[in-house]
Amino acid sequence: MIEKGVKSKVSKSDIMDLGIGRLPKFNKDSTDRNRTSPFAFTGVKFEFRAVGSSQNISTPIAVINTIIAESLDYVSGEIKRARATGKDFNASVLQVISRIVKETKDIRFEGNNYSQEWLREAKKRGLANVASTYESLEALTKKDNFAIFEKYKVFSREELIARYHIWVHMYNLTLEIEANTLNEMVNASVVPAGYKYEKLLASTLDKIARLQKSAALKADAAALKDKKEHLNEVILKIYYVRKNVVEMAKMLEKAGKLSDEKRSKVYFRELKPLMEHIRRHVDELECVVPDDTWDLPKYREMLFIK
Repeated sequence: MIEKGVKSKVSKSDIMDLGIGRLPKFNKDSTDRNRTSPFAFTGVKFEFRAVGSSQNISTPIAVINTIIAESLDYVSGEIKRARATGKDFNASVLQVISRIVKETKDIRFEGNNYSQEWLREAKKRGLANVASTYESLEALTKKDNFAIFEKYKVFSREELIARYHIWVHMYNLTLEIEANTLNEMVNASVVPAGYKYEKLLASTLDKIARLQKSAALKADAAALKDKKEHLNEVILKIYYVRKNVVEMAKMLEKAGKLSDEKRSKVYFRELKPLMEHIRRHVDELECVVPDDTWDLPKYREMLFIK
C-alpha cells in the first residue's frame, strides 16, 4: 500500500483504483500468483487453479458459485441489518466490509500456498489442510453442506451422496489402474533389463576370474572389488523393485475385499507411498542399466535429446 505523505515512484498504470474513495490505493501484484496459489488474486480477478488436468471443472465451479451466492446473501443481510439502525448505505457497507475483512483474515495468505511455510501457517491459524482425496470428498456428506446446496437448489442431499460414492470409486479405480500399469511395466520391461545388465556384470567377473587362472592375469584387487560391489548393488536394486512389486500386488488383492471408503484410505496411506518407493528404486536402476538394454525412454532422453 502507499501511505499518506510517502513519495512513491510507482506510475499511475501500476496503481489499482477500486473506485472507492475511502479505501487506499495499492500496487498491482506483479508476481506470478498462478504458480503459488490454487486460488490466486491476479490483479482484477480471482483465478481458480486447483483443478487437475483430467478433471471436469463443472462441479468445482458449481461449488464455488454456490459459496459465492451464500456469501453475497450473507453480506447483503448484514448490510440491511446495519441500515436498520439508521445508518446510511455507504456507512453500512463500510462497517460490514471492515468487520468481514477482519473476521476472514486467517484464510488470506500472500505467500506460496504450495510451500512448507503455508503448511505451518495453516496449522498456526487453525485452518484445515486436507492432503488426501478420500478425506476431502467426505465434505460432500457433511450436514452443513447439505443445507447450503439445498437452500440454493443446486444439489439435493441424495445427489451429493451419489457424487461422493461415485468419486470415491473413481479415486480407487484410478489408483488401481496406475498400480497395475506399474506392475506390468516393472515385470515386463524394468526387471528383464536389469537381469540383462546383471548377467553382463556377472559374466565379466567370471571371465576375469577364469583369465586369472588360465592366463595368469594380474587384475588389480581394488578394481575387482569395485566390480563386485557394483554387481551387488544392481542385484539389490532388482531385488527391492521385485520385493515391493510383489507386496503391492498382495495389497491390491487384499484391498479388493474392503468397502470403497476403507479401500480409498488404504490406497492413500499405503499404496501410494509404496508406488513411490518402487519408482525410486526403478529410477536408481535406470541410472546404471545401459541405454541399449533399457526398453523404456529414460528421463534424460525425454527431456534433453531432440
